[in-house]
Amino acid sequence: MKIQLSALYWPWYPLEEQIALATAADEAGIDCVWVSEAWGQDVVSVLHLQGGYVTGWGDKDLRMLDHFQMGPNLVRGFQTAGIGPRDLTPGTTADALGGTMYWGASLEAQSPIFGVPKDIGLKLAVFADAGSVWGYRGPRVFPVTGTSITTVDPFTGKDTDSMSIRTSVGAGLIWDSPFGPIRIDYAFPLTKDPNDRVQQLRFSGGTKF
Repeated sequence: MKIQLSALYWPWYPLEEQIALATAADEAGIDCVWVSEAWGQDVVSVLHLQGGYVTGWGDKDLRMLDHFQMGPNLVRGFQTAGIGPRDLTPGTTADALGGTMYWGASLEAQSPIFGVPKDIGLKLAVFADAGSVWGYRGPRVFPVTGTSITTVDPFTGKDTDSMSIRTSVGAGLIWDSPFGPIRIDYAFPLTKDPNDRVQQLRFSGGTKF
């Protein structure tokens, strides 16, 4: 079961509540978003906390696809599935494996742009993100093909399957368009693993903060 919920803590108020079910594995997660206008009506601050854990259902082992794949949904400035454990077997393409545990924290401030009419719906955002995903528990040896995988970098000896913290800072433009919120973010990773996949510019749309 996977659970996503929001909590209330004054002067912050919850943005949304969501409950969803997952059948592939036994998952537990929390995804909380708080919004505050404590700095005035024009400046909005957004705090986003999330975390999760997944394990096999009953006596079943986890498959590769059951793991959490994280990237800009956790720390902006990285590609989809750009952080976390990777298959670093020599001769492979260093594919992301995902992890059984993750956490993330994001703090963002949004403000109208000076000189731009408010009814256009354009805002400037600045943010800081931090998070990690780790704990690959899927298969590592494949007897049928006679192959195996490793999460250890053969050149540095560093294991990508560790709780290494990724952080980033950045800025973005948010447009409350007639089709829904659209935003462009540019993020600069401050801390990362050498095997991570970086993507600094990102276009997205979704929930209105």
